[in-house]
Amino acid sequence: MAANVPKFSFLPLAKSFTSLEGKDYQESFLKWSMKGRIKATMFSFDQSFQAYEKDKFSLDFFQDSNVLPALGISGTKAEKVEAKVIPCTVLSMAFFDKLFDGQIARESGEIKKCFDEFMNDFTISDNLRQMLLNEDSEVYCEFSEKEREEFLFRLFSHFCLGGRLCQFEDNVNPYLEVTKAIYKDLIRYATITSNILLM
Repeated sequence: MAANVPKFSFLPLAKSFTSLEGKDYQESFLKWSMKGRIKATMFSFDQSFQAYEKDKFSLDFFQDSNVLPALGISGTKAEKVEAKVIPCTVLSMAFFDKLFDGQIARESGEIKKCFDEFMNDFTISDNLRQMLLNEDSEVYCEFSEKEREEFLFRLFSHFCLGGRLCQFEDNVNPYLEVTKAIYKDLIRYATITSNILLM
């Protein structure tokens, strides 16, 4: 019976991530309106995990009394959680080489501008944001839907779009540099052991 299935238990681990907490990228986080709004926390858990258990695992996670305080969340525990598998199969920044083909950015990394458009609370004033947000644009198809599912692409998009008061870069390279450092930092610890969870 489901009632007898043991719950996963979680404990936050005292692990810092240099890419997020070190001084190297704090100026970029501030410029992109993400300083103090982006963090990673590592948890250990007490049972073997199978992919088919992802929804139960996630529900147990968000109902665990050690989790919400560690994430800085207050309020009631989750009653239902649907987890989505995000692929992490891309291991090289060559994945982004197509950005430099002249449609989105020049070889130097300078992002090509376009006439302003407004979409989903974003002002789109260059081809990078056209590629990220506007499905009707000519550059949107530079990355397939499968490629857009990748954790690396999602992380990159997150930095490009930034927070509410984001000051956008004119060159794509700062986004790529931060994406590479943080992706490497997160994935390195996620692959050390099967009983570590990054949040």
